[in-house]
Amino acid sequence: MDGPRRKRAILRELDAARQAIDQRKMLEVIARLRLAERLCVDEELGDEPPPPPAPVTSPVLLDIKAVSKLTTYSVGRLRHMGNTLPGYYKSPTGKVGWWQHLLVAGLLMLEGSS
Repeated sequence: MDGPRRKRAILRELDAARQAIDQRKMLEVIARLRLAERLCVDEELGDEPPPPPAPVTSPVLLDIKAVSKLTTYSVGRLRHMGNTLPGYYKSPTGKVGWWQHLLVAGLLMLEGSS
């Protein structure tokens, strides 16, 4: 359906919903509003299917040198303040690392907010 025809169909359904409200036919109101919503959603979505979901990979634990290269922070700064980065993990033996997927997601969020 082209733009002007779709707009007329949406307005027709909304007018019919108003009339059904006046007649207190609530099921008809719901049906008309859902049809109008469907017409709007179809117009917004178009014909393109959504992109496929990203493949799920197993989590990777990065060491301090890899995080230093990824974040451009020095190893000394990471030793001092690295626990504030997303994905920080400290094993019971005292070794530290960062989960790559959490770290990258957190850095992207920080980058987007600035």
